[in-house]
Amino acid sequence: MIYEKQTDATIPPKLGSNEQTTINQRNNLFLWSKEQQTSLYGTGVKYVENFRKTITRIMPNSLLGQDFYYRLTTSLFLGQTSSQIQSLPKRLLTKDVVPKAIHSHNDYWRELPLFDALTHGATSVEADVWYVKNSYSKYVLAVGHNKAYLDTENTTLYNLYTGPLLALLKPPSALLKKNPELKETGVFYNEPHRTLYLYIDFKTEADVETYELLLKYLAPLVDCNLVSYYDLMKEVTVSRPITVIATGNYPEYLATAGGQLSNNLQGSFKRYVFKDLTMLPVIDNETDLDTFGKELEKVVKRYSEDFNALTASISFKNFIKDFTSFTKHDPNDYLRRYIEICHKYNLKVRIWDTPEWPLANAVYVWQKLINYYKVDLLCVDNLDLACSLQELHTFDEPDIEKSQHKLPSYEIDDNVVNII
Repeated sequence: MIYEKQTDATIPPKLGSNEQTTINQRNNLFLWSKEQQTSLYGTGVKYVENFRKTITRIMPNSLLGQDFYYRLTTSLFLGQTSSQIQSLPKRLLTKDVVPKAIHSHNDYWRELPLFDALTHGATSVEADVWYVKNSYSKYVLAVGHNKAYLDTENTTLYNLYTGPLLALLKPPSALLKKNPELKETGVFYNEPHRTLYLYIDFKTEADVETYELLLKYLAPLVDCNLVSYYDLMKEVTVSRPITVIATGNYPEYLATAGGQLSNNLQGSFKRYVFKDLTMLPVIDNETDLDTFGKELEKVVKRYSEDFNALTASISFKNFIKDFTSFTKHDPNDYLRRYIEICHKYNLKVRIWDTPEWPLANAVYVWQKLINYYKVDLLCVDNLDLACSLQELHTFDEPDIEKSQHKLPSYEIDDNVVNII
């Protein structure tokens, strides 16, 4: 037989080489994964680790692995076998997880997209989407960093994100009858009213087509009232378990409150996709801190009030030349002023392109951005390191010289300020 019981029941069956063997093993792995559900009562992290044992054995980057990934996902986390999981899927996944100010950068690159982020407590994930045809000549939103390596059959926005999120957030009808309040709770078991930010980075020139297809992907979640929206009639933002943020090459009319209402879901007066503010005002070398703040406030106020933006994203390197300059006083004033103005208009700030090496520098920068600058979302690749911040050294603000500092110079490039 291809599948023989292992001495260690947590070890998945081995793989063979020929095609028929692979098919049989896929079925055996599926059965094995269901067996594991009855014995797993640990935290979500332990559960994911067990899941990883399966997925790594079938080579996730292979076509078989990509197809099997979604099947195993729905089985391990959302299957019918375990009454504990079926009663409330997110309980086993996130019951011991503390949500953190972490954005899972290039989340789709992880071994377990979405699930790795959730079990680490990341409150924001991102997916780069491409409007392309699959092998059946049907347009899909394929997820990936490079168009040349897209898998249009398996790594789609539905398979990796909207499908699993719907299964996690939609309680079984029997349980919902007993507790109606579960209807609109979020992915984090201990903080059910915290929203998860889902950043969608538009990669193709077909911006309008991408947006309209995105709305179709979101429709099942919207039908369950799980997606945050802006009510164009009441002019209010309503928070829900998932908040979708558009970035990249999104269509221009997303920035117009009254524009093309017919493109909203169900022809309603609600917008379910928000815009990410990424532009900075153009300033020259003579601009001082106060002028910078006034010009920035005009842009932020316009976006927050007219365009209904919820978030603002900036590159760390746009303000800070290198690690050494980050320990000094004057360049930091511009970064802090940017964050303060965004917060004044209720925009959450996501900062990316922070140092990754040496690790001590990365940790210092992260600690300072969170504790001193009050950044809302740190864009990180190393989830384990980011989650260990509270176990690392306590952040100490360096001594700031009281002498007058020379104003930094600027590079102006595509409406982005680079402070040198």
